[in-house]
Formats: sequence, C-alpha cells, structure tokens
Amino acid sequence: MKEQIKNFLYFSKSEKNGIIVLIALIIILFFSHQIYSAFFRTKDNFKSSFNQEIKDFKSSLVKSENPQYTNRLDNYIIERYDTIELFYFNPNICSNQNFKKLGLTDKQISTIQNYIKKGGKFIEKSDFQKIYGIRNQQYLILKPYILLPEYNNNKNEYNSDNYSQNAENKSHNKDSLFFFDPNNTKKEKWTLLGFNDKQISIIENYINKGGKFNQKTDLKKIYSISEEQYSKVEPYIDITKENTNEISENLFIIELNTATFEDLIKIKGIGNYFANSIIRYREKLGGFINKNQLLEIQNFDKEKLSIISNQITIDNSKIKLIRINFTEIKELVAHPYLNYYQSKEIVNYRNTNGAYTNKKQLFDNKILLKYTYQKIEKYLTID
Repeated sequence: MKEQIKNFLYFSKSEKNGIIVLIALIIILFFSHQIYSAFFRTKDNFKSSFNQEIKDFKSSLVKSENPQYTNRLDNYIIERYDTIELFYFNPNICSNQNFKKLGLTDKQISTIQNYIKKGGKFIEKSDFQKIYGIRNQQYLILKPYILLPEYNNNKNEYNSDNYSQNAENKSHNKDSLFFFDPNNTKKEKWTLLGFNDKQISIIENYINKGGKFNQKTDLKKIYSISEEQYSKVEPYIDITKENTNEISENLFIIELNTATFEDLIKIKGIGNYFANSIIRYREKLGGFINKNQLLEIQNFDKEKLSIISNQITIDNSKIKLIRINFTEIKELVAHPYLNYYQSKEIVNYRNTNGAYTNKKQLFDNKILLKYTYQKIEKYLTID
C-alpha cells in the first residue's frame, strides 16, 4: 500500500518543473488585480492630475489689455495730446506759434529753428523724428499731420503717391498731396486731393462763370471747404502768375554759379538777405544745377522765383563735383542732399568692395534711394 502511494506521488524532473510553473501562474493570476491597481491605475491617476494642473495654470493666465509697453513719459504724452487739437503742418515753414499749438516745447522749437537756420531741411516725414528731443510717441501722434512725403520701405524707393512736384505725370492714391493750380486742376486731381463731388462742382461752376483764383486764400472762400481741409492743401497751391510785361532790353542778367553778392543784389526781388542765402547755399551744394533749387532756400518761394527767373542763367560746368572714390564721410555729409548714414554707407561700400566704377552702383546696391540718387547724381563723379 505504501509502495503504491509512493509511486503515485512520484514526479519526474520535467513534471516537477511543470508543477512549479503552473503554481507560479496561479499566484500571478491571483494577485494580477492588485498589481494592476497598484501600478497602472496609479499612472493614469498621475496623468489625469497632471492634465488638471495644466488646465488650472492656463486658466490662471490673464491676457494683458495693453500688451504694448509704454513708460510713464509716453503715457504723459498720450494724455497731453488728447487735449490738443492737431492740424496739418510743414515743419520747414511752420511758425513757432503753430509749433506751440502742436504741443512742442520751447526747447524742441528752438532745436528745430537752429537746424533750419544752419541750412537743414525736412525732406520726408521721418526727418522730423530725428530732431533731438522729439519723443517717438510724440512723432507717431504728429506723423499723420506732417505735410511731407514718406519713403516706401518695402520697395526702397520714394513714395511719389503721397507727394509730387510733377502731378500730371504721377499716379496717386486717394487723398494724396501734390502741387496744383486751382485754376486748371481737373476733376480727378481734385478727387485725389480729397475734395468731394459737391466741392468740385462748386469750383468748376465758379471757374466756368469767369471766376479766377488769384491767390491761395481765394480757394478758402469756396463754400463747403473747411478750415482744416484748406490748411491741409494750402502748402501745395501753386497759382501761375501771368506775366504780360515785356523783358526790358537793359535787363540785368547774371550766371548764378559765378555771381557775386554785388551782382545778386542788382536783381529785382533779391536783397541782402537772399543774396547772402543764395551764396551760402551755392557753396553747400557745390553750385546750382537748375533754378528750382532756389526754392530749397528758406523763405524763397515760387513767386519770387518767377520774378527773377528771366534774370538768371545757370552754367552746369561751374558746379563742384564730389569724387566718391576719394571723398570721406565728413565731406559727403556736408552736402545738403546727403545725411550721415548715407555718407557712411557710400564710404563703407567703397572700402569693402573697392572703387566705384559707375555712379549708378549707389542706386543699384540700395546705398541711396531713388529720390536721393536723382537729386545728387549730377554732383557725383568716379574720377
């Protein structure tokens, strides 16, 4: 009997291994639920908790109502200009009183006047920002009211849509500014200047009935044209004066690039002040290329130019040329048509790439913008 029981409980080595494996599997299955709860559920709970923390963090973030940083001074400027009634102005001819009305301080006005007295000229809107003491926030507020052109930064060229001295040959956007004579301006040009159909109709009826604009302020008298609208276009009104007087046989004529002070004061319409101004500006330019450059002199207007035009001639061979392959920054920046940054770029390009072989390299390599290049080109030489 004992022998039978012993034989029944006897297992071979392979059978023993199988029993061990089976017992191990039973134990694993038995405790599988506890293992899953302890390990996998804990990870799920951790993930869920982490996601909730992210949501709580996002909800705690408050979007700033004023994302653009402004310091205390900028805030003061903004608040002060809320109380100022702005108007259109040209900084080249604006009076101290009007600068005051535009919110400029005495020190800022003094800086501008000193700049102009030394021969400085505001060519484009951004030139006004370069005046020492003009805050960026102040410039941004005044910029839309500055009656000066603006460069097109995307195309690196002068934006003639905003300003043109040859309006008949340029295309313009609506409400652009350019010189015009109200006696012969066409309807589409009036529209570009910002006039509505009713205003244009009144002007046309006035002219058709024999009316004539003899001076700038005559346009102001037209019904429905506001003071603000007139102020905006006033600097660009260019009324052609009819000259029925015959030229005298004894009329004194001078060559502008060689004329002395004594020669200039003999010209009708030129006194001591303008004689000195013409000579000073001629020296800065290196000589005049055309008569219209006289308009770049402070207070020298088109009416004065029309009076003296038949008494002056210009010899372009007398101008002093700038040798761009030898001239340094100091000499370049002294010219009225070049600023420091342009002068620096001219010299830097030459130092990096060698001598210029063609003046047009200045424009092709975007050292000078189109408008500046056209003004300065005849003063340059590569010799």
